[in-house]
Amino acid sequence: MDDRPTKGGTRTTPPPPLAVAWTKDDSLFFFSSLVLFSSFVYDPFVLRFFLASILPRPSSIVNPPLHYDHVKVTISSMSRAQNTEGMRALCRQWGGSLFGVADLQLLRNDQIFLPPSLIHRLFFGISVGFHLSDIILEEIENQPTPLYFHHYQRTNILLDTIGLVVASAIQDLGYQAMPIPASQLVDWKTQKGHLSHKHVARAAGLGWIGRNNLLVNKEFGSRIRLVTILTDLPLEAHSPSKEECGACHVCLATCPSGAIKEKPEDFDHLRCYEQLRTFAKTLHFSHNICGVCVKACKGNRDRIAHSA
Repeated sequence: MDDRPTKGGTRTTPPPPLAVAWTKDDSLFFFSSLVLFSSFVYDPFVLRFFLASILPRPSSIVNPPLHYDHVKVTISSMSRAQNTEGMRALCRQWGGSLFGVADLQLLRNDQIFLPPSLIHRLFFGISVGFHLSDIILEEIENQPTPLYFHHYQRTNILLDTIGLVVASAIQDLGYQAMPIPASQLVDWKTQKGHLSHKHVARAAGLGWIGRNNLLVNKEFGSRIRLVTILTDLPLEAHSPSKEECGACHVCLATCPSGAIKEKPEDFDHLRCYEQLRTFAKTLHFSHNICGVCVKACKGNRDRIAHSA
């Protein structure tokens, strides 16, 4: 402090500021924090998982039914039914709406595009479904909306996260697991991925292949997205669904390309693909999506809600 006397009294001046050296590490920390904050704003799932990693979790998540995170369990002491229920509980905790187990030997060669040797080792397919937002789908008229496009992307991220969590839990038990991306094409011309998620889901008893060429679940209709985890963990395989669309033809009249026919096997894949490409170009979407027939196929859950 400078307390020297002056004509008007005593002069009081603040102390000189502390010298702060801005180092390279400080710059790295600043920009890393900025990137992390931007991720929170852009992607709510990133924020959700970040908070989940630093905040105390409910006892139901800290201690799942089979205590995968805290107890070394030997599979020899567990039944297939226990393994199956443990995986079901884990998927539910991470947001899965549907769960089933398929015997991969039931799939045809044109429904799975992985080396045969891999399927001989990983002979079960865990199918997980996520129920899409009904209110977002209801906003679709004759073409996909920007909100549905974003919802579609975020749902795929969530399903891929569930796949990683389940695969990690299985590996911790000493078994092999391979999560298959929810939406990754390996053949753009035929619009095919590593395997057909919908046919795995059908074999797992989650629904049937409808006239719209999508999986139709009895409760949610086609308002779902799917992911698959291949594994050799001993599980109880579920029986394939034998149901079908029956007299329901709602999707036929709604299809903007006319690709949907009376018989599911007559579905016009080329017309559907061309319409998806048109939407992607005109709406500037990075994915080939539509959502019109997804909206139309509501399942029994919607009928029950409206009849109550």
